[in-house]
Amino acid sequence: MKAIHLVATLPLITAGCASWFLHGAKLADHDYAKDHPGGYRVVGCAMISDGTPVPPPNTTYHVVTDGAATGLFERSPDGTGSLIENHWQAKDGDHYFVWVKQTGWEMVLPKEGPPKRLVYIGVSEMGQADGAVHPTTDPAVSCTMETL
Repeated sequence: MKAIHLVATLPLITAGCASWFLHGAKLADHDYAKDHPGGYRVVGCAMISDGTPVPPPNTTYHVVTDGAATGLFERSPDGTGSLIENHWQAKDGDHYFVWVKQTGWEMVLPKEGPPKRLVYIGVSEMGQADGAVHPTTDPAVSCTMETL
């Protein structure tokens, strides 16, 4: 039950004093989705260990350009959110990873097929040669995403 509770509260982490603990992203200063209307939403999540359903977050994700940098805007229903800047490209597509304390989440936008969101509980992370920080622990939850 503890893992399910943590996953359900992840969207709340990007508000208030959580910005002090947010890694791999910055709190957004405006609603980036207004200029980037396409995107993704999470439609279903489950514990990887046993398939137990987990409520998906009520957020959408939008690939945006902020000056010269590209990021993934994690948008709450009220237009607030965070711009995930920790990004790398791999054979399977683009990866965006952000974490707060011991909980992290990664969005994988593949070259082919549907995107997915992975949630890490008790996450460890390590910088890589590409300059990005990657999770080094296994994810606990996998979520399916669909295009808006």
